[in-house]
Amino acid sequence: MGNEIKTKVAIVSMSACEYLPPLISLMNDSRWTQYDVKVFTTRWSKGKYPPYAGPRTVYRTSTHFPTFWLINLFDQLRFAIYTFLHLLLFRPAVILDIERGSSVPVLLYLILFRRTTRLFMHYYEYSTLEELSRCALPNRLAHRGEVALQKRASWISQCNEMRIRAYQNDYRLPDGICHVIHNYPPATWQRHFRLQKTISVPVKAVFCGVRMDLETLYVREFSDYVIRQNGKLVWDIYLASPSREIEEFIRSLNSPWVHLYASNIDYSQMPERLAKYNVGVILYKGITLNRKYVECNKFYEFLSCGLDVWFSSRMEAQHSLVTRDCYPKVVMLDFDHMEDVNLEQLISHENLQSNMPSYTAEKAADDFFHVLKATI
Repeated sequence: MGNEIKTKVAIVSMSACEYLPPLISLMNDSRWTQYDVKVFTTRWSKGKYPPYAGPRTVYRTSTHFPTFWLINLFDQLRFAIYTFLHLLLFRPAVILDIERGSSVPVLLYLILFRRTTRLFMHYYEYSTLEELSRCALPNRLAHRGEVALQKRASWISQCNEMRIRAYQNDYRLPDGICHVIHNYPPATWQRHFRLQKTISVPVKAVFCGVRMDLETLYVREFSDYVIRQNGKLVWDIYLASPSREIEEFIRSLNSPWVHLYASNIDYSQMPERLAKYNVGVILYKGITLNRKYVECNKFYEFLSCGLDVWFSSRMEAQHSLVTRDCYPKVVMLDFDHMEDVNLEQLISHENLQSNMPSYTAEKAADDFFHVLKATI
């Protein structure tokens, strides 16, 4: 039994896995132990590399993430060559391709080993065809590779139903290969669930992410609301890579109730940190379809730790999750018009029943692992 040959699986992501918390959760699923898994990705510059339960080895190349397209193209070519050569050495029977940036090395490999390789594709973002036509050359090349891969895929998934239907309509994909893997946190997060029968002032709100900007997020509007509460509401912002624009904006507020922490919180330590707060805020303006249809992983992470969630009404994919008679509360807010929003009503749990959320990454991936097992 110990000498049983395991099916080889390659996970390919040009974005460092640590930038994608739902991918971290997927890679830590215990069901990967049935397979021989290797990951091909890029370097993470914001903290230590966490251990992963599934992959045997994680290979990384370096990237610059510049704004100049020529350097970006160089990074993409280097990643493609490095990953393609390692795929030739590893000879996986299954490839899980994450996002279109990884499409070129996967396509090159499948040209050689098309008949013996099963392809799975998963996306954490969505771009319309019009948006892709206006992208820089590296992204347009990656998109061509993505379209070519679709014909070979056994599985294509997005993080919610709205996005997968939009993607399916764009490329006229058959129903049988289109799936959803929701951005849920691991089941272990439920150990940190904290029952908040009441929320008292000062209310502690939190925002976590890699970066933030004033154009696509309601940062300015929510900051104004916090300041108007005159100490009854405090907002902490954790960003792994805060921009100069955001740093200067928060500094200009000169408020004791809005705090920016330029700090990356290790994903395994995130539940413990979130449990110190009362409310998690999600501030997308919904300028693009990607943001209208976003299924933010933080939404479910906040709920799993017992926080109420305040989210933007522009996030259409979350509308059905608004709560009426239970807590943690999920409240939809129009951040363009916060003048008359009553804080006491927002935080009230009076006459509400407690409800521990059951969103888990393991459950979200059930269909994926079932199809994976059935196709090999």
